Amino acid sequence: MKTPIKAIITQYAMSSGIFVSGGETDGDGMLVVSGRGFLSSSYFHNHKFSKNWHTAKDTAVADVKTRAEKKRKSLEKQIAGLDKKLQKALAAIEAADLTPPAPESVP
Repeated sequence: MKTPIKAIITQYAMSSGIFVSGGETDGDGMLVVSGRGFLSSSYFHNHKFSKNWHTAKDTAVADVKTRAEKKRKSLEKQIAGLDKKLQKALAAIEAADLTPPAPESVP
């Protein structure tokens, strides 16, 4: 039996943002929101690895904070990689030999 509910969708919190929408669930962790997606319905999953929608504000807040921390760590890792590439490029520039080649002698 499908149950109508209103939920906070946090799946896109770090990209396009959260939204609140009404939909239906049958208790298996799937929320179906009509009229939102390309195929006229959007499907949002809740399972033990990921919660993409919430019916309580406190769990939605905790989820968004977790997503933000995960994104922050990912960006810090990307910045560290960028810094390594920068240092490698600067070292290669410093080591570059820009002495013009000696002119060829004609016998």
